[in-house]
This record gives sequence, C-alpha cells and structure tokens, in this order.
Amino acid sequence: MRNPFNHPAMVDISLLLARCGLGLYMLVAGWGKLNDVPGFVQNGFLPMKPGWLPESIATPYGYALPFAELICGLALVLGLFTRISAGLITLMLLSIAIAVVGSKGITGGAPGPFHHSLVLMTLAFLLSIVGPGRLALDPLYFTGGGGGGKS
Repeated sequence: MRNPFNHPAMVDISLLLARCGLGLYMLVAGWGKLNDVPGFVQNGFLPMKPGWLPESIATPYGYALPFAELICGLALVLGLFTRISAGLITLMLLSIAIAVVGSKGITGGAPGPFHHSLVLMTLAFLLSIVGPGRLALDPLYFTGGGGGGKS
C-alpha cells in the first residue's frame, strides 16, 4: 500500500508550512525590535554578548539583526531566495543560541529542556538543504530553485 504522506504534493505542503512557520517567527521577531533598535542593542543584545566577542563586532551586528530577521523571514514566507534566507537564519539562530546559552544556560532561563532557538535552527538548516518545494516563488524565478531537493 502506498503511503499518501509521501506524495509530492504533501511534501510541498509540508515545506510550505515549515517555511511559513519559521518565516513568520523571524518576521515578527524582527518587527518587534524595530520600534527601538538602540534599546534592543543596549538592553537586550549586548548584555548577552559572549565575553570573547569584541563590542566593535557585536554592536553593528546587533543593529543589523532586526532588519536581517525581518527580511529573511519575509523571504522565507514567500519562498524567495529560500536556501540563502534559511542559511542566514540558521546562522542568526546559532549566534542567538550561543549568546543565550552562554549567559543563561541551555534552557535560556525558561522552563524546558533547551532554548527554542536550537530547535528552530535545525528547521532553518533543513530548509537551507532541502529547498522551498514547489509552492514558492523560487521555482518561478530560478531554474532548479525549488523542487524540494531535486535541484
């Protein structure tokens, strides 16, 4: 008997849902920081900076982070430049995980087994490898941009 969940349409729908979930999360995270970017950098970002990271590198990254979250999140929802966006999100979430785990421990100060950025990072990495699927803008604009890993 054939597995109905292995149908190409189900794979495309699954990739769409994964892209939209992660993309909306990043979009909202970036949007929420735009109201007060200097406040976010000074009060939220720099206090969690690892001691080995120079402030001359951390500060510009902190100012760029909300815009990068917003742009990459939107691109992921649309399925445009998906592999690049998902790769950048993977790196952003890795940097957030390093900062949070380094300053607050593996749970990030919240109840649970570990900080959510670690889980979301694996989803972003998966999307950067597999691609957006056919329900995205990438296949419309780029040859081999979306076939769910069939580039």
